[in-house]
Amino acid sequence: MHVPGGAWLPGSELRHYDAREDAGGVTRCSNCEAVTWGPLVVESETMVGTYNRHDIQFCYPENWKIQENRSDRGSHCVTLQSPESGFWMLHVYESPESLQRLASEVKQSLQKEYQEVDVDPAVENIEGISMGGYDLQFYCLDFVVTARVRSFLLDGRACVLLSQAEDSEFDRIAPVFTAITTSLLQRADANTAERQRDGR
Repeated sequence: MHVPGGAWLPGSELRHYDAREDAGGVTRCSNCEAVTWGPLVVESETMVGTYNRHDIQFCYPENWKIQENRSDRGSHCVTLQSPESGFWMLHVYESPESLQRLASEVKQSLQKEYQEVDVDPAVENIEGISMGGYDLQFYCLDFVVTARVRSFLLDGRACVLLSQAEDSEFDRIAPVFTAITTSLLQRADANTAERQRDGR
């Protein structure tokens, strides 16, 4: 399967998510269980793997496989594969792109590949970054699959993120997906602050 803001579909109810760190250092999300940081630990997953290439940095579970490539549209793609069916796939574009169009393209790709895809527009907030996109569910073989598509800006670059897994696995690893994304945004924010201090 090839999967590559602004306003979202009018007249449709938006699903809102919000992840924030409380005074005890626990990031809580309205759509998942608590995620505890430092070092990054999410339920039984220890986030000891670190990706740091192409000005993209994040932590991920040591038992997840990582793959990267570049698309014909000039985007850099990094994919994390869980030991089961789940994956977290990030596309980062160097050239200007419409965030709404990027999310819509991923949605349309899934709709072409699978029949009877349930789609709900969604807005998620992680680390103060608003991410627009879609929540999707569809059948693959005899399994129900849940997917989330989010688009956002990272250091001024357009990004689109696809998190997907079999439905019961998605419920278990949604906090891991959130933790990976949060580490991506936190490190980007730290790098921006460092550049500003250095006058770059």
